[in-house]
Amino acid sequence: MARSASSEFLRRKAEPKSSPIEIWDVHLGSVTAVDSNTLFFAVTNRNIRFYSFVDGSPRIFQALGISRSPIARHIDSKIDSVQISLENVDRTFSQYFLDIDLRGKRIVIRKIFADLVAKAAETDGDNFVVMFDGVLDTPSLNQSRLQAQMRNNFFSSLAFNVPRRTYQGLCNWKFGNSGDCAQHRTQQQLFDPRNGTIDVVVDQTHFKDSARTEGSGDYWAPGIIKMLAGTAGNIGLRRRIVQSTAASGDGVGPSGDIFLEANFPYVVVPGDSYQIQRDCGHTLDKDCRDRFLNNSEFGGFFTIPENLIRRS
Repeated sequence: MARSASSEFLRRKAEPKSSPIEIWDVHLGSVTAVDSNTLFFAVTNRNIRFYSFVDGSPRIFQALGISRSPIARHIDSKIDSVQISLENVDRTFSQYFLDIDLRGKRIVIRKIFADLVAKAAETDGDNFVVMFDGVLDTPSLNQSRLQAQMRNNFFSSLAFNVPRRTYQGLCNWKFGNSGDCAQHRTQQQLFDPRNGTIDVVVDQTHFKDSARTEGSGDYWAPGIIKMLAGTAGNIGLRRRIVQSTAASGDGVGPSGDIFLEANFPYVVVPGDSYQIQRDCGHTLDKDCRDRFLNNSEFGGFFTIPENLIRRS
């Protein structure tokens, strides 16, 4: 006897949030512009409105039962090829297939989310990830089934990497890259390096510079120090800063301490000059929120539960 799905199951199934949708831009005419031969498909059960990949104009993506294989990649994660298939092709499409040579036609596959469709269609349309940008190769029509392979092309599809984010509490972004810390590029406190001269060498991982009066304690930690002049073997080399203090400037308080993660290969002496720059420790509280006021762009998964350790 067949069982009906529960009302809770049906409610969750119909909920739009976090529902991934693939949309396809199929360029059967011009491969670099949208024209009358450009088709827009959505791999879902309803038509949706979203932006064109090429001209940024809103379009209607028609629901279509098209499928694909997993996207093949090179060893360095660069996109290579993908197999596509379209079932239940009728006579109209068969004639269309005969009239148009599909080889070399461009197809762009993107992934969006159902709960962002309306927002993206009304604002900037940037809520998508390009999964593939390639051209059709060796298409074939067998009874009511269209099959084809798509390969990378001159549209630089090898520049698109299949997303492979690590699910961790720390931020996944590369510090300062476009899309995460980009809005801070105009902030002098973040991307403007400062030069200085070492006054005192306490040991080879602890220097002092009375001119380092910026901010408060640990303003430069984490950070990067690069030697500019002085001991020849160290010039151009970098080390990570793990702790710092701001100099008081009165000769009584702190004198601008810089603590390094590891020493330089050759002995650092007073008078050696350096360049210093802030960096990010990839944490939400100390770095993204408190240091750079950028927590809205945090790229980690801070809701992942930490390991609970029980000690007896």
